[in-house]
Amino acid sequence: MKRPTEHAITGWKAILLAPILIPVGLIAQLWSNGEKLDRTPEEVAKFLRDFLAGTSDEWGWDGFETTPIKDPELDWVRKRAAMAAPPNPDLAVLRDLLTETEQIIEQRAGAAPIGLVQLFRDSAAGASYLTLPLHPGRGTWGCVANTIPLDQIIEGYKGPDVNLDFDAQGRLIGIEVLAA
Repeated sequence: MKRPTEHAITGWKAILLAPILIPVGLIAQLWSNGEKLDRTPEEVAKFLRDFLAGTSDEWGWDGFETTPIKDPELDWVRKRAAMAAPPNPDLAVLRDLLTETEQIIEQRAGAAPIGLVQLFRDSAAGASYLTLPLHPGRGTWGCVANTIPLDQIIEGYKGPDVNLDFDAQGRLIGIEVLAA
């Protein structure tokens, strides 16, 4: 899908307007104070779906591409979408980004923040995971140095499978409850 070019300024007009438009763009960027929008994963998915379906309005997509998002995970999706968008859109990349955003929606649907602690539920796997304040964040590879099942600590424990995750310094950073 290409953006309409009927309003594009080219040639000598573009050269004459560049000294005016470039400073205006820079001032607008400075004026925004680097503000970021607080978009939800659902909003990001809608931008991607609309673009892929050919129903997005040009200005809406342009605003999506150029306006940073507070959530770093969603902003990374936005940046990659901007690179895969017009003038030569890579629809396969945009479809992959939509799938990734839909996975973020699913992951966060079971997340309930509790202060500095977060509880993640994966009903398909029948598991819950509680990240504690020292946990570096969900999806951080290699942060768990040791996992100890609760039944190895409490003799005669009878209950759901519970695993305690420790970091390299031996601090408890997460608790996994299986079949929960």
